[in-house]
Amino acid sequence: MIQSAWLQRLWLAGLFFFGSEIVLWTDTQREWVEWLLIAGGYLALSALTLEAAAFFRARSIFEALALAGMVGLANGLLLNPTTALVDVPRTLVTRAMGGHALMALAMIGAFTLITGARRTSAGLSALGLGAAGLGLFWGLWARWSPTELAAQPETPLSIMLGLGGLTLLILTALARWLPNTAIPRLSRLDWTLCLGILLALLIIRLLSDQLDSFALIAVPLLIVYCLAVLYFRQRKKPGSFMDTGSSAPAWIGFGLAAAVFLGAGALGYHLPRLIAWGDLLASVAVVFTAYGLIWLPCMSLVLGAQAFSRQARGFNL
Repeated sequence: MIQSAWLQRLWLAGLFFFGSEIVLWTDTQREWVEWLLIAGGYLALSALTLEAAAFFRARSIFEALALAGMVGLANGLLLNPTTALVDVPRTLVTRAMGGHALMALAMIGAFTLITGARRTSAGLSALGLGAAGLGLFWGLWARWSPTELAAQPETPLSIMLGLGGLTLLILTALARWLPNTAIPRLSRLDWTLCLGILLALLIIRLLSDQLDSFALIAVPLLIVYCLAVLYFRQRKKPGSFMDTGSSAPAWIGFGLAAAVFLGAGALGYHLPRLIAWGDLLASVAVVFTAYGLIWLPCMSLVLGAQAFSRQARGFNL
């Protein structure tokens, strides 16, 4: 039971890794020690995300936004501070709250569609369409973003498809062996392990002088705010949208979506960067910025309006 639970957590961690490291093409030239560190970080974030979803009984898109937002913020602070927080507060919005949070939301959606109790054929079809759109973006972004963000040469197509294909092959193989049992809550030992990994990463970033005072204050405060949203949205009935289903995970559907993603990535790689209405790479950056600016205020406004509506009904206003 313990091993099967950690296999499910490992698979979600692999999805988070895929979204932030491969799709966003963050930094593929790390040292092997750094890869080990961030692999442990992704596993800890995955386990804590599943725990938060179960504890707060997350069931709506608003809870999903809060969960993904926390993953994106923690990713920026602990896993990718040299890129996500290189120029705060600008990159806090565009990269941590923008790109990384958006990818976390997409990967949480993929996890739910493949393993979730409410899995449907329509949902799997949506996964395929999403894979096609994400692949087109990936091909464009992975090719050109190193030249714009890191003053490096264009990414070769073979490297892009090789790393993307290898990651998806591992994820598909893991999906084949995912159990269809419920994910148990974290034990005290599990909590100690996860928090210890994240604390170790924080200490390493501080000792490496990779974090400034603004990031150290702003990111934890934003994470606490997201936790407060989840707390006040907590329902009485148990269960969350990240609960696993009673049937086997749809690993074949995931494999097909992976093939679609790679094909769309190859197509996106050959898309012209400059088109009639402007620079496609700049348009992607605008999407990240817009998401980073919008998701937290919109979530707050909607939840505030719902809370006011409940109070108004209680007072017969």
